[in-house]
Amino acid sequence: VRIVKAPANREYTKESYSVIAQPEKVKVSTTQKGTNVIVKSNKLQVTLNKADGSLSFADAKGNNLLKEKGATLFTPFNDAGNQTFKVKQAFTLDKDETIYGLGNLEKGKLSQRNMHHNLMPGNVEDGMSLFQSIKGYGVFWDNYSPTMFSDSEEQTRFMSTGNEIDYYVLVGEESADILP
Repeated sequence: VRIVKAPANREYTKESYSVIAQPEKVKVSTTQKGTNVIVKSNKLQVTLNKADGSLSFADAKGNNLLKEKGATLFTPFNDAGNQTFKVKQAFTLDKDETIYGLGNLEKGKLSQRNMHHNLMPGNVEDGMSLFQSIKGYGVFWDNYSPTMFSDSEEQTRFMSTGNEIDYYVLVGEESADILP
């Protein structure tokens, strides 16, 4: 599922350079329970809390996978005369959940928990804003600015510059199913 968030009254115009597949037709059902809107497919359940705008993701059986933590932040930023935003989205992961990925990093560890990385191409490291969880999902942060990834006991977050937040939550039974 693709998630796009932009500040109020801002037109969303971004075209992805890295995601070239066209959206597939997927049968979904939508229900509302109180302030929650729940959209279900045969693989994923997405819940929107209309009170605070946060999203949570579960597998088809309703097992929690991932939850946004706190508000999506858009902080105005002047990037060499171009008015844009510093964007940040945080997530809550299980305390014992292991995540992998984020590119070719020379930290000597496979698990990216409790790590901080500046994700951008370089001579030694090539950061990639994609992590994969042992719970059967992955998150791809689709942003072309240098991105800070940070994970702690309290939250996992991506921070970049841009006019919107654009990320994908991918689910699958096998590791290869989760790669974009």
